[in-house]
Amino acid sequence: MVSALKACIASGNLPHLLFYGPPGTGKTSAALAAARELYGAERAPGRILELNASDDRGIGAIRTKVKTFASTTTSHGGPAFKLVILDECDSLTADAQNALRRIFEVS
Repeated sequence: MVSALKACIASGNLPHLLFYGPPGTGKTSAALAAARELYGAERAPGRILELNASDDRGIGAIRTKVKTFASTTTSHGGPAFKLVILDECDSLTADAQNALRRIFEVS
């Protein structure tokens, strides 16, 4: 996984990724490390949205938090895309999953 992630970072082109595995294996840490590598420590905070889907699992969280975050523009420098990290996304409701899919399709 690390070599594939490093190759994506080096190219500056990061596809949609799904990290899976048991708790405590570094999935979120790997995503945050990739973000810092892509954007630099200074620009990373404004380009990353991290949600725990077991807490923010409904359609309202997707519509308000993710859609608002995705619709804002980024400052110049670094990749033009942003990262949304959804921990425990298997907890999302069906309506929230559909709303998320629609946001991806528009982007």
